[in-house]
Amino acid sequence: MIVGIVACLGIVVGSIGPWLRVYTFSANGLDIDGWGNATLTLGAASGVVLATEAEFRRSRSGAKWAVPLACGVFVAGTACLAVAIVNSVTFVSTSTEILGASIDASAGWGLWLVGFCSAGLCVIAAILAVRAGGEVQDASDPRLDSWTAVWWWAAVAASAVIVICAAAYAWVTAVQPNDDATLFEIFEHLQH
Repeated sequence: MIVGIVACLGIVVGSIGPWLRVYTFSANGLDIDGWGNATLTLGAASGVVLATEAEFRRSRSGAKWAVPLACGVFVAGTACLAVAIVNSVTFVSTSTEILGASIDASAGWGLWLVGFCSAGLCVIAAILAVRAGGEVQDASDPRLDSWTAVWWWAAVAASAVIVICAAAYAWVTAVQPNDDATLFEIFEHLQH
């Protein structure tokens, strides 16, 4: 649980850190089309949810809600990971010529931190969901078995949709020609 909360903190810090580097200029996640805002929100919300789940499991009063909470964190981690991968691929594949000079963009440490912490959060949330499901199944109510299975499969389906949408977005972005105006906007923003 503590490692999951630390991963959420890493996502929050990475969302504020630099995501894009072009020569000596950099842009943080909050400057990149709202993507950093999304990962910041999901990371912070996931940290709160994990802390709430810890309280539920400790008090045993809301133990059956531990599975949906862990599954929600799994989906949020998948979404943050998808954002990190799509932006990394986009930045690495972005190269344009301005005034005869080739300009290459690269992913900053903040984006890498979001990616690594998101992957870790996915693994941790999956482990927590399985453990919470096992604890709930120990109860004598047979309906709880189907309760945990429904939440787990809903989380897997939602994560699959996120991955498919991210792949489609990355493909569409890669097919479109590079727009020099977008790169100029980033340069203008970085200079101010």
